[in-house]
Parts: sequence; C-alpha cells; structure tokens
Amino acid sequence: MSGLNVGTWRGGLALALALAGVAPTDGQTFEVTSGRVVVVCPLTVGGRFEVTTTAVAGQITMDARVREIEGVLGVDLRTLDAGIGLRTSHLKETYLEVQRGPLFERATLSGIVLDTPVAGMPNGPVGFQGQFTLHGQTRAVAGNVDLSRKDGRYDVRVRFPLRIDAFQIARPAYLGVGVSNDIDVTVRATLVAVAPSR
Repeated sequence: MSGLNVGTWRGGLALALALAGVAPTDGQTFEVTSGRVVVVCPLTVGGRFEVTTTAVAGQITMDARVREIEGVLGVDLRTLDAGIGLRTSHLKETYLEVQRGPLFERATLSGIVLDTPVAGMPNGPVGFQGQFTLHGQTRAVAGNVDLSRKDGRYDVRVRFPLRIDAFQIARPAYLGVGVSNDIDVTVRATLVAVAPSR
C-alpha cells in the first residue's frame, strides 16, 4: 500500500534529465539525495487519507540512446506515517507485515523502460513501465513522470496507480471503514550526478 517508490522513480530520474533538455552521458549514474512518497488511499465511504515517508534512496544509471534504465529505487516501509498512530501501526504490522523481514520492509522499483529514449524525450509528462516489488510480490506498473531542473539538480515527480490485491495485501479497514483497492502513488525525488571514481 505504500507504493513507493518509488519507485517508479528510476524511470522518472532518467526521464527527468531528458525533459530538462540535458541528456546524460552514456552510462552516467545519478543518486537520490532526498525524496518524499505520498500514497493516496480513498475510503469506501468517501474521503481519503494519505500515507507518507521521506525514506527514499537509490541510484540509477542511464544511456541517452536507449529506453531502459538500470538500477533500483527503494523505500523503507517501516518509516511510513498514515497520520494516526493506530492506523499507522495497523498498516505496517497487519497489512504490510514489515516485521516479517527484509522482503516486507522495503518497496522497490526496477526494470524501468521509458516510452522514448532519454535523448528524444519531449516536454511534459512521459510514460514509463517498470517492476514494482511490495509485500514480497513483484508486479508490472505504469505511470508518468514530470521533471524540472534547478541549481544543477533535477526535481522529479513520478505518479502511478496500484491495486492493493495485486500484491496479496488484505483490503485495509480502520475502525470499520474500508480502503479502496485502487490507490495512487506519487514520488518526488531530487537527483544529482555521481562523480565517477578515479
């Protein structure tokens, strides 16, 4: 339910550079220096709540000539905040089961493929597809990315939908109110180029 990271970030990162009109050099690596994930969870009776975290990390490597982005972005699910203490603990312990170990503590995005090679990106949102791992399950995801360049860094926003049951997560309920099976994930990240080792 805490779709990170994320993820989807990787595509976003590479994509972001292209949208800014600056294609990365072949095999250039970028690192997330800060980030924030917001998962919007609609309620079955109307209304919604948000689950957030800033525990985003990862690196990607891209080639301007191809659509595939190498690397993995991850989010630490143990840091999620659902706004209310009891709801947060239920989310992490009952539904995401983070106490079961490493496969359940993190959500990751990998295998990103952009709709267009980095060097040929148009302005505006660009689509991507990737592999998202959550709750020990890996599923295909798709969404879009927006990017802006500022002070030598790249600010990226990645957005994609998730279905809770696709990851074998029970439909969450809190005080008798259920959560919709369809949630929306937005990841914002700041990336900087990693200096090559000498």
